[in-house]
Amino acid sequence: SLLGIVTLSLLTRYLGPIGFSEYGIIFGFVGLLILLPDFGLSPLLIREIAAKREGKEYFAKIFTFRLVLSLSLLILASIGIFFFPYSSTVKVGILLATVANIAILLSSLYWSLFQAFLTYKFIVLSQLIQSILLVFLIFLGVSLQLPLLYFVVANIVAALCMLLISYFLSPYKQLPFFWNKKEVFRIARQAFPFAGW
Repeated sequence: SLLGIVTLSLLTRYLGPIGFSEYGIIFGFVGLLILLPDFGLSPLLIREIAAKREGKEYFAKIFTFRLVLSLSLLILASIGIFFFPYSSTVKVGILLATVANIAILLSSLYWSLFQAFLTYKFIVLSQLIQSILLVFLIFLGVSLQLPLLYFVVANIVAALCMLLISYFLSPYKQLPFFWNKKEVFRIARQAFPFAGW
C-alpha cells in the first residue's frame, strides 16, 4: 500500500544501510517465529463461525490458545536470541518486535471473525488506522532523530492500537479468555490440517 511505501521510504533514508539492515533483521527474525503460533487457527475459526457450528465460547478458546502459543513464542525468542551474534540493540529489538507480532496474531483472529460475518470493512478500517498511526509515529521519530528501538516501539503501539480497534469492532465484546486442556487438544487436532498451509 501507499502508506507502506511511505514508511519504508522514511525508514531507509533515516536509518541508513546499517540501521535499516538491523531493522530488517529484527522483523525478519520475528517473522520466522510467527509461523508457530499461527498454527492454522484463523481458517479453522472462519470455517466454524461461518458454518454457525460455534460461537463466542469457541472464539474465546481459540483466542486463548493463540495467546498461549504467542507467549511461548516470546519465551522462545527471549532464550534463543542469545545464541545469535547480534548486537544488544538488535536483541532487544527482537524481543520488543515479538510483542508487536503477538498483537498482530491476536488481531488476525478478530479479522477471521469479520470474514466469517462478511464484515470486511472492519478489517480494512483497523489496518488503515494502524498504517496511518505507524506512518505518523515514524515521521515523528525521524523528525526528532530518535534511535532504532523507537521505531520498533512505534510498531508495537500501532499493532496494539489495531488490536484494540479490532476488539471494539468485534461482535464478541467479552474478554476472550477460556482455558480447558481437553478443549485445547481438540482445537489443535482440528487446526492441524490447516497448519500445513
